[in-house]
Amino acid sequence: MRTTIELSPDLRARVLALAAHRGERGFSRIVAEALERFLTAPDDTDRERRIAKALAAFGSLDARAAQRLRRSARATRRRWRA
Repeated sequence: MRTTIELSPDLRARVLALAAHRGERGFSRIVAEALERFLTAPDDTDRERRIAKALAAFGSLDARAAQRLRRSARATRRRWRA
């Protein structure tokens, strides 16, 4: 099914670059994949449960594991789209 979506020039360029990297000529599959992931993401109840579980683990990591987690969280925040 065909449809029209509005993308910023920057977002369109990034999606086209990803499609080219994957060897695809257009970005329909990428948009469909993104929508599928978005629509099957856990709901807020699951998110709240996961946050509570993470907070309950506070203080249970050794120094090395905590440092790896901090680096991973910083990297994730840099890639995060608001």
